[in-house]
Amino acid sequence: MLAAGLVPVAVARALAPPAVTVLPVRPGRTLGGVLVAEYGEGSTLRYSELIVFSGLAWHRGRVGLCVSHIVVDDSTSLTGGRELWGLPKELAEFRWRDGHRAVEVHGREGSLLRMRAEPAAGGAAARGLTLRTPAPFFGVGPVGTTRWTPGHGVLGVVLAIVRLDLPPGSPLAALGLVPFRRGLWGRADLTVPAPRLR
Repeated sequence: MLAAGLVPVAVARALAPPAVTVLPVRPGRTLGGVLVAEYGEGSTLRYSELIVFSGLAWHRGRVGLCVSHIVVDDSTSLTGGRELWGLPKELAEFRWRDGHRAVEVHGREGSLLRMRAEPAAGGAAARGLTLRTPAPFFGVGPVGTTRWTPGHGVLGVVLAIVRLDLPPGSPLAALGLVPFRRGLWGRADLTVPAPRLR
């Protein structure tokens, strides 16, 4: 499930790796979002993951998303995310419902979010889309260096009305994300290669 939206540039700058430049997509706003996924058969590991993108950024000729929060329910994924990609992974509990159309995520500090996708009715988009998409992102490397990973994937998705609830006590609420009304729900085949130091 993916809910993209707008984040205040000032918030994104405070959360981004120090060396990157946050790119506005509207005056005072950058592109952010929330992705919740369960990796199953065919994946290197089987686990659930919540990724929060705080902004779109540029660094040394590369564009990518900044990952401000990321939680998983697998300790091996946590270790790999921190050591290989420089991502701030933490452990959390995922409660999936309704054929993976709804999820609640609980971390150390309590409820992080509730999210639900209702496929939009009518039109070709409701029957499904196949999208080949880049998914590059930045992480923090050793001694403050910046890691850039040229992720990419193939998405088999439908347009959906995504309802995102960030409880007031959730650390994600401070992001100030205003999601677009439409998001995506479906399957993804993602490839995340080794990062490059920038």
